[in-house]
Parts: sequence; C-alpha cells; structure tokens
Amino acid sequence: MPTTELRPWLLAEDEAIKEQFSGWTVTGREGQEIPVKAFFSWPEKEIIERRVPFITVDLVGIERAAEREHRGLVDYTQMAYEHYGYPEVNGETDALITDLPVPYDLTYQVTAHCFFAQHDRELMAKILTYCIRDRYASVIAANTNRRVTILSTSPLSGRDEHNRRIFRQAIVLQIPSEIPEPVAEGAIKRRIESVNLEIEKWYPDAESAEA
Repeated sequence: MPTTELRPWLLAEDEAIKEQFSGWTVTGREGQEIPVKAFFSWPEKEIIERRVPFITVDLVGIERAAEREHRGLVDYTQMAYEHYGYPEVNGETDALITDLPVPYDLTYQVTAHCFFAQHDRELMAKILTYCIRDRYASVIAANTNRRVTILSTSPLSGRDEHNRRIFRQAIVLQIPSEIPEPVAEGAIKRRIESVNLEIEKWYPDAESAEA
C-alpha cells in the first residue's frame, strides 16, 4: 500500500481542489505575468494576504452517491489506496477485513475575483479549458485521482466593500469521494500460509475401517 502521509476525509479533497487552481497567472498591461493565488474562503488568516486577482475555493455540497454504492466486505490491504485512521497492517501476513466505503459526491464552488475585464476573461478561459474535458484532481494523501466535472458557471460581478467594480466568475465543480467504514474489533486476520491438498486414507482402528 502507499506510504504517503494521510489526511482526513474532506481535508484531503479540499487541498486537492485548491492545488488544481494554484500557481496560475494573468497578463498585465505591459505583458508581465501577474500571479493569481488560490485561497479557501474560511481561513481568517488568509484574508490579509489576498491581492486581486485571486481565486477562492468553497465546499458547498456533500451528497451520498447511491448509484455507486456497493455492499460487502473487502480486504483493505489489497486496495490501491489508503484511508485515514486505519491501522498499519502487513499485507503479506495479515488481512484487514472491513466493509466497503460509502461513496459521496463533493461539490465545490471555485470563484475568480478580478478588477479588470481582461483578467476576468483570461481566468475564465483557463478554468473552462482546464475542466471542460475529463480532468482529474490528484488526492495525494489517498494516492487517488478524482474526476473533476463542471456543473455550472455563473457571473457574480458587482462592487467590493470599497465600492470598486469587481468581476467574479463562479464555477461549480464536483468530484467523487467516499467515507471509509470504521475498523471493527477483530478485523485483522492472520493469512493462511499454506494448504495441504494431499488426501490420505487413515483409519485409527479396525472399527473405523470397517465402517
């Protein structure tokens, strides 16, 4: 199994989506590249660091994906990715038997904030070009790639707190996720090391042989 550092459910997905929109730039009046930072809307410490243009990422929806749900048991050590909070198990000698994870769809709103129409169009074009085909967000902590799907786009232009015109474009995205089942007591089982397939007739006494 992978050995990357794990992150709890939702936090790992948050970081993956933010990473997809980090490191972008727009073109200044003199042709220079202007960095566009990506932020979560909720951390207060990031507010003082924001400089327009910038991108915000918000988790706006969590919905159970019943159409992807399956029931049954699985050997966790044979899965291609890890779950946060699960014990370390040597998959060569032991098995960790647990219920299949419960699938969910996570919906995010990615919003571009710009003072200039040119930057607004440039960022919108980059976001749509990035997401319009089948794109994937790498959730590094779980060693998985999640498909990113555009659900809608909406212009939210208006005025900021200083009454300055500001262009905002909101893009609603969705990625699949899943909640791992808790590990039950006694879930770790010792693997069978060998099986003797040779069948021999053996009778402990004469009475057994006659029977």
